[in-house]
Amino acid sequence: MKLNFNYAWLLVFSLVVAGCGGGGADSSGSTNTSTGDGNSGGGATTTQPEITVSTVDCSDCEKSAEVNIMEITSDEAISAIDVSYQSGYVKVNSVLANKSGGTSFDANKQLTLTFSADQAGDYSVTLNKVKVGDTWYEQNKSVNVTIVETVVNGHVEFTLYTTNGTLINTIAPQQVEKGMKPNGLYVENFEVQNYLYDEQSNTLSEVSTLTLQADENGETNFSLAPGKYLSHFKAVRKFNDQLVSFELIVKHTVENNGSHFYTQFIYPRNVSSKLMESQKALYDDIADGSLMDMNLYNLRPGRYCTSWFDDSYSVVNINEKVSVTYNSFCYEAIAQTGDDIVLEYTQSSIAMKVALTQGDAQVGLLDFVNDTMQYDHQYTLGSNKLNFEFSEFAETGDVEFSFIDGKGLSNNFELTIKVME
Repeated sequence: MKLNFNYAWLLVFSLVVAGCGGGGADSSGSTNTSTGDGNSGGGATTTQPEITVSTVDCSDCEKSAEVNIMEITSDEAISAIDVSYQSGYVKVNSVLANKSGGTSFDANKQLTLTFSADQAGDYSVTLNKVKVGDTWYEQNKSVNVTIVETVVNGHVEFTLYTTNGTLINTIAPQQVEKGMKPNGLYVENFEVQNYLYDEQSNTLSEVSTLTLQADENGETNFSLAPGKYLSHFKAVRKFNDQLVSFELIVKHTVENNGSHFYTQFIYPRNVSSKLMESQKALYDDIADGSLMDMNLYNLRPGRYCTSWFDDSYSVVNINEKVSVTYNSFCYEAIAQTGDDIVLEYTQSSIAMKVALTQGDAQVGLLDFVNDTMQYDHQYTLGSNKLNFEFSEFAETGDVEFSFIDGKGLSNNFELTIKVME
């Protein structure tokens, strides 16, 4: 048979064309697409970088201190981050980060985010995404920070006077001219016991006992952490070879890094009539204008009895009792007659019972709102005490109770008691 060469040539040509790739066979290569959010510059990475983010929550960071809140590591260098926060200062490797949007810097595989703030409060920082090459990678990692006030002890300064205005000092003993008020009373030992008051539990706990020095101006100072305190001052010296303690219990508040200045009277305690009698005999034997060793009668005020309450945190539950002591110090005995102490409710509408005790004996009782009671209080030479006991409160609230002492140096006294459920 005769072969048609034109047809054979066409067949070979068709086969060659088909073998050159014109027909849709599967590709053996792989193409990676970006995992970015559309903000990339159009480039594609062959593999997604391995990014690790660790966060540290801080519940008691100090104000103005930079704290580490986030560590970011990557196997490829990061050139920018996107964080969001409302206030404070976020830095990434010492570069201040924008509050929203991207922040660029020299590319680095290790990043540290720090946070600081000028004001105490609660803050939140979110790392939205990081940028590697031209591609942004979502993170959505948040960290919470609570900034607290930096606790700095407060400076406390007290100037303490005795009953006639003589200043307490620890400099050196000096003689004094009889008939003249001494400038200072030297004490051999001087200290303060500080008790911190806890409002939540209504308790006092001793936090420190400090030895004090006082200069010729009667000034003594020390430091305490912020809080509410009762401070018990004790200044001790000998009279007739007997130790006499001058004491003050005062309530005060110490503020954070604050300065506090107080002027207070400090009173002799537990001085017997016998010691006062011997001191008076020595004093009377000295001629006016002569120098003499310090004597209790050099401290005699214009009136012969001085009375006071010690400060306290008078907080009591409605079914409990609270007691306070009314102290007096006298340079002569006073026989009492009529209208010496008049007790009455003033501004309080809360019914309660008020009992007076002297020694072991109850000497008076007041148990109705707006009632008054007269008590003839006997002042002996030296130290005196009268105890008030408050109980059977009808309801919660603030009780303001006052009374008048017709013989004491101060004649108006008021106590406030907080009554709670």
